[in-house]
Formats: sequence, structure tokens, C-alpha cells
Amino acid sequence: MKIKLLALLVFLPVISFAKEPQTCNSSMQSHPDMIDCIQTSTKKTEDSIKEIITKSGKEYSIDMAFYNSQRKSISERCSLYNSMEGQRTDLIENQCEYDGVEQLNDFIKTYMKTVDNY
Repeated sequence: MKIKLLALLVFLPVISFAKEPQTCNSSMQSHPDMIDCIQTSTKKTEDSIKEIITKSGKEYSIDMAFYNSQRKSISERCSLYNSMEGQRTDLIENQCEYDGVEQLNDFIKTYMKTVDNY
């Protein structure tokens, strides 16, 4: 019973950080696969943001300097997880990066819609 409870407590945080159930989730067999999946998802979102800025950035006064400063802030915030102890801190840090980039993407899209409707 104690072993099952311990296993649940160890893997529960991993399950809660799995943002994209169709691709990145706790049913993946290896820790490196989970990290790779989250990093790939982060890169896709980053590429999407860069494409939006390249195509429409001038129209909305958004440039790569804005993106770079926001991205740096996300990385600095998420690097705090390095101070935690445990083998899954890199997973949590990568998920933090993904969440931050997704939030930035949502912000930019919402900002653009607001400007369009102003």
C-alpha cells in the first residue's frame, strides 16, 4: 500500500504538468521523451509567434525586440526551478517554459484582436 501511494505521489505532479494530452503526457515511457515532446511543442509555439511578428508585427507595433525581452523573462522565471531538488525539476522547468510561451502567444493574439476591434 505504501509503495502504491508513494508511486502516486511521485507521478501525480508529472501528470498535472502534461499540457497536451494528445502528444505530451505522462503515459510516455521515458523522461527524455517527455522532455523532448515538451520542447518540441514549445518550439512550434515560438515559431508561430515569430511568424505572426514577421507577417503582421509592424501593423501592431510588435517587433522581435518585444518577443526577445518577453522570452528572456519567461526563461529567467522558469530557471528558478533549477534551485529545487529532485530528478523531475527539468520536466517542471520545461513545462514552465511551454506554459509561458503559450501565454505569450495568447497575449499577442488577444492584443491583435483588441487593436482590430478598437
